[in-house]
Amino acid sequence: MIRVEVQVDGHGCVRQLVATGHAPRSAPAAISVACAAATCLLRTAGSTLAAEIGVTVDGAAPTPGHFRLHVTAIAADRADWVAGLTSFLVTGFRDLIRDYPGQVRMVVRTPKRSSTYGT
Repeated sequence: MIRVEVQVDGHGCVRQLVATGHAPRSAPAAISVACAAATCLLRTAGSTLAAEIGVTVDGAAPTPGHFRLHVTAIAADRADWVAGLTSFLVTGFRDLIRDYPGQVRMVVRTPKRSSTYGT
């Protein structure tokens, strides 16, 4: 199972994104669509944030099945943009959880609450 944790600040901006694990495959040499989709969402979010002027990130994907991104700074004029990207990311994972039940689980933590998607 792929486990994703998204920590969001009070403005709706991602501050930390961690993913671990793999989705099951139908055969040893098969490709997992859920795993490929999760990888695409994670890598695109990370590279998009890293390329944005006014946003500072630190992160790594040291081995397959491990991804960590920490957003260390967001300029005031980029907060709405980062919040939009955060919404896109969370929606993408919620859709993935709907389409591939039991293969992905996501926890979204905000200063006021924690929401879990998937089983």
